[in-house]
Amino acid sequence: MHRLIGALLSSELKEQEKLDIIEHEYNIPISQEFREDVRIMCNLSTGIEERATERATKKATEKTSEKFILNMYKKGYTLVHEEDGWYLCVNVNKEWKQPRNIISVKDLGKADIPNQTFQQKGIPALFNKDYIGCKRKDKKLYPGAIEFKNTGIQKIRVF
Repeated sequence: MHRLIGALLSSELKEQEKLDIIEHEYNIPISQEFREDVRIMCNLSTGIEERATERATKKATEKTSEKFILNMYKKGYTLVHEEDGWYLCVNVNKEWKQPRNIISVKDLGKADIPNQTFQQKGIPALFNKDYIGCKRKDKKLYPGAIEFKNTGIQKIRVF
């Protein structure tokens, strides 16, 4: 009896496997109505599992987003909406701009997984442009993906 209940309630077994156990191990005749009841029960457990997964994912995403936004706020970043779009505002500190070399493939070595050098169209990559496409000319470079032209509050269009 324990195996019968276990089979019926199992999330591991497929519908047909459950019906086979019921019919062959317990000699219970399987009617079309009984098949439909098992199908509904299997779909119900799948639906419950999917809803639980969706809720957990949503909760984790909200917590991660909340932490990310709070962390940005604590560091002085804000997001503002203007007529032509959304902007990330960053308070660029003058100490950020220090003598740094432009990064080249020599600095990076090889990528771990493919064990190949960083290249752009077969040519060794030189990271002399920032994320937005502005050239990095100066010997005093800002860290990170964006080369700021000024200190103080700077706006970056994000949407």
